[in-house]
Amino acid sequence: MALPGAGDPAAMFRDMLGQWEKISNEWGSQLLQSSEFSKSMQGVTALSLQLQQGSQENMQKVLTAANLPSRSDILELGAQVRGVEDRLARIEAALAGIGATAPVPERPKPARTRKPGAK
Repeated sequence: MALPGAGDPAAMFRDMLGQWEKISNEWGSQLLQSSEFSKSMQGVTALSLQLQQGSQENMQKVLTAANLPSRSDILELGAQVRGVEDRLARIEAALAGIGATAPVPERPKPARTRKPGAK
């Protein structure tokens, strides 16, 4: 014999899960609306930024001591290389424009001063 109200176990689980979700959402919304929570989140964010900045400064000191480039050094070098590539592209375009309008003169051949058979 089945117990009265024993029903489908999956339905009981879905009902329990729905009630838990409802209670969690209510508690979470109350927590997020409190001023204490927002102040603590601001403090945590400020602390995180300070730790990140300190870590970057320490890493910069370590890399400098090891005579290695930092991320900012590599980015600066990449910007300089892009500038050189842009200038080179402009020079190539200018030379291509000049080459299309004026023929390239042939180089003179060297004079042959040796006679065949002479050593």
